Amino acid sequence: MNLARRGMLKALSVAPIAARMMAGEAAMKIAGIGSGALAPGLLATTPSLNNGPSNPLRFFDFGSWFKDIGRDQVREEASYVAALDPDLACMQSMSLSAKVRMQRERQYSRYMEARKRWFTKSISAKGLVEWWP
Repeated sequence: MNLARRGMLKALSVAPIAARMMAGEAAMKIAGIGSGALAPGLLATTPSLNNGPSNPLRFFDFGSWFKDIGRDQVREEASYVAALDPDLACMQSMSLSAKVRMQRERQYSRYMEARKRWFTKSISAKGLVEWWP
């Protein structure tokens, strides 16, 4: 096969794309997902819409919700730091890890106050809070 220089370069530039497509098809075969007329990223099966329990948990006061669910959930929400407060960001003598730790503590207190306000508002409106885990 006699390829001209440009033809050879063209063939080499297509090789990485073809390899990626073949690897994706192989992964779909291994996972058992058919490669029918679906768009890339769509599954052949539809996930179930009923993933959780059908009955919500009911709470009548903030303390019981906080003890059962709230502490862990608020701690998890507060652990994600997307940005630092301006006063923390401009501190030059502190390490970044110390700034992040202080930001998490601030976020935890902010989220707790927001949850308390939401809980109080829901209790006053309905008399209880329904929570789907």
